[in-house]
Amino acid sequence: MASAAPGGGHEQPLTQLLLRSALWGAAWGGGAGALEAIWHLHTWSLATTLAVATGFFGRALIYGIVFFGLWTPAVVAGSSLLGRRLPALIADSGRARILGALTFGTVALYGGVCWRVGHHINDSWKDPVLAGGMLAIVVVAAALGHGVAAVSGGLVRRFPRIGLVPIPVAVLLYAGVPLATSHESTAERPLRVMLITLDTFRADHLGAAGGRATPTLDGLAHRGVLFQQAVSQAPITCPAHLSILSGTPPSEHGVFANGTAIPTDLPLLQESFQAAGIPTAGFVAGYPVTSRFGFDRGFDVFDDDFGDALGDHQLAVRRLVDQAVYAVGAPRERRADAVLERAIPWLERHAAGGFFCWLHFFDPHGPYDAPAPFLGTLAGPMPEPSSGPEMPHFWPAAMRAVADPAYWILRYDEEIAYLDDRLGQLLSVLSEQGVLEDTLIAVIADHGESLDEHEYYFDHGLHLYDASLRIPMILAGPGVPAAEVPCQVRGMDLAPTVLDLLKLEVPESMQGEVLEPLWQHGCPDDPLRLSEAATVEPPWVEDPGAELSLRVDGTLHYKLIRHRRGDDELYELDSDPGETRDLVGQRAEVEEWMNRGLDRIAEGMPPVAPRLTADVEAQLRALGYITDGPRQDDPDEPADDDSAGAE
Repeated sequence: MASAAPGGGHEQPLTQLLLRSALWGAAWGGGAGALEAIWHLHTWSLATTLAVATGFFGRALIYGIVFFGLWTPAVVAGSSLLGRRLPALIADSGRARILGALTFGTVALYGGVCWRVGHHINDSWKDPVLAGGMLAIVVVAAALGHGVAAVSGGLVRRFPRIGLVPIPVAVLLYAGVPLATSHESTAERPLRVMLITLDTFRADHLGAAGGRATPTLDGLAHRGVLFQQAVSQAPITCPAHLSILSGTPPSEHGVFANGTAIPTDLPLLQESFQAAGIPTAGFVAGYPVTSRFGFDRGFDVFDDDFGDALGDHQLAVRRLVDQAVYAVGAPRERRADAVLERAIPWLERHAAGGFFCWLHFFDPHGPYDAPAPFLGTLAGPMPEPSSGPEMPHFWPAAMRAVADPAYWILRYDEEIAYLDDRLGQLLSVLSEQGVLEDTLIAVIADHGESLDEHEYYFDHGLHLYDASLRIPMILAGPGVPAAEVPCQVRGMDLAPTVLDLLKLEVPESMQGEVLEPLWQHGCPDDPLRLSEAATVEPPWVEDPGAELSLRVDGTLHYKLIRHRRGDDELYELDSDPGETRDLVGQRAEVEEWMNRGLDRIAEGMPPVAPRLTADVEAQLRALGYITDGPRQDDPDEPADDDSAGAE
């Protein structure tokens, strides 16, 4: 016989209470998961189909059901044990205690995830701000749960099944969810533009430029314009991409490092298409160009979700699990296959009416680990561990142990072969839709990769040598003939060139040049074409500073690198393309003239690198962009806590 509880309620056998609490917890969790999924579906700018949305909604329900179905009986069991020693304040000690546990769990889960993941991801638990905030959330959640239990006895007696209400509510809410889809084109004429950016792709590893055959890219180069001397404005992903999209160099847009939010008032290429009524979409593969830093601006659809299932890592329960499974939270990159899996359905829906689509591929960024069947096709099996040059710190230990540059160069080419094959799949989709010949395709790398030059092995970001700055750049499609442009062009020239070709207005802020005259009339005989580049040198988080270079093409063909520490390097690129013979002090007039150019750039340059937030720093550190230790090219240099790595 059940005993009377203080306050007029009745205690239930513990087993019955736990079973009921598990049932109520599952119902509550389903409702919480449904509400969270619906909120995401309403706020996504994603190409969401009914199947994708239903799958996401179902997973959110399951995560919530499992979490609260386990959490609630655990808390109720604990409170029952405590209740034997503490005065009962609950009118109906069974159902009311369950409601208290549910309230406690809800506040603790969503409050804790927001505080930890949204604001203090990967901060040490020794940090009093993080630890104190989490403790405060738990205390407040427990107090709220206790308060709900104390006042809810009458309510649960009147409505004994109140805990099951979330189930029908969740179903009804989902039935009315409008799926997030991109708009149809309202432009007067269908414009189709595909911008393909390739991360960490050296110019000399393009087949059409003398490298190993890359059939898809070579085919584009042969039917369009191949720019033989294209250079990047930064050997780092975020600033290099911003220069491509904005048509401005780092000295103007002010972004020199990964982890920096892009200026909100800087016009971007995709915004011109969006303003013209053309559907825009971006599908990116690496953390430095995600919406976290503003790269989603101007896109109707922007997919930077790197999880296997769309949206999973945005759900609170999954984010909580991520903290235990992943070193720094959710995935930070994805392969080309995953990018195309999301992008192709959107392209198929918009092919007929026109589009602007940006596809960013993280391959062949290190560590070089192409998927099957490409892995091992050039390099063969991995050799035994060997001594040699220091490999990048962010590579897996087994790969770092093989210090064989020749082997890793072949592995780099395997990544390129995989990427080229996936690009072939992309062009096949456009061909099947009947729009390949009507699509303007722009292919450009953000920067290159130092394979073994200047004793800087399989990395980028610290140097301004051409191994990291020379990039492939191809333009093919309507209005573009088969041609090669031998004179120097810049990544920042691409955006104004694309807009001019399509008769769209070029924003005044774009300082890049329209390149059509170069393939129509050839390179000019006399002007000196300048290209500036910038990067940041460690320790760039605590001590901002910039490396600058000026590259000249025309009657002179020199490059001056100005280091933050004060010394310069000068190279004559025609006779010394590998930049091995420093001519500082031997070309006084050239050096003086180029230094004046760098002085003008440096004078108006904005601050270089703001301090990173904890979560951004953790993500970049895991990808190899920040390292603790001496620079690769200077093993005797003392270690710095927040040295910049590559990107």
